[in-house]
Amino acid sequence: MDAHVHWTKHAVCNSGVVIIGFGSIASSLLPVLLRHIEVSPKDVTVVCPPGNDTAIAHECGVHVVEQALSEDNFETLLTAYVTKGTLLVNLSVNVSSESLIRFCWSRDALYLDTSIEPWEGGSTDPDRPPSRRSNYALREAVLAFRLDKRDGPTAVLTQGANPGLASAFVKQALVDMAENSGIQPTALDSYEDWAVLAQRLHIKAIHVAEQDWQFSERRKARNEFVNTWSVDAFVEEGMQPAELG
Repeated sequence: MDAHVHWTKHAVCNSGVVIIGFGSIASSLLPVLLRHIEVSPKDVTVVCPPGNDTAIAHECGVHVVEQALSEDNFETLLTAYVTKGTLLVNLSVNVSSESLIRFCWSRDALYLDTSIEPWEGGSTDPDRPPSRRSNYALREAVLAFRLDKRDGPTAVLTQGANPGLASAFVKQALVDMAENSGIQPTALDSYEDWAVLAQRLHIKAIHVAEQDWQFSERRKARNEFVNTWSVDAFVEEGMQPAELG
């Protein structure tokens, strides 16, 4: 990173940052995080399985722990790095979001991820019924855990492109529509507050459509399948039971 460029800092993280996984998303995020979050590289730790390309992490001067997380070792391994106020960013696959959230809660630490995940095999285990292998089951388990914990450390889930970034855009759109309509929203501190605002704006449904603008210099061959995101995550989600909402 260019040390002579003065980037705008949007937040301060005095208790450090822990990033779980170091694939394409994490390696893209790290330089941006250091530009816009007030945190020293020596207070940032990357935890990832051996074999990940960690060149960018070393270039940025952060601490790298090359060890895969499992249900048996994650608490022991993370205890040394996650303390009160630490921001844990989960950008891995096959590491349970619920387990990390519960761990962060016990440590009074903050949690953020891009997709809700089970432990490895949780989506494909034939001994588990389809209802327990679905995304719905993963979400409901986390929602049940958070019911009486609104005053504790924040955990923000599934902040990928959709529903994460799309949800942020929708919220901004609701605020803009309220302003243009002369409606003064009340405090927007919970999902119920956003629902009330949408109701006051007479919104019946919100539809989000995506268009992928990625392209390669080499044209796709006939009968060739091309995947533009995490192969491991793509296969895992493809093996989950189909759901209709």
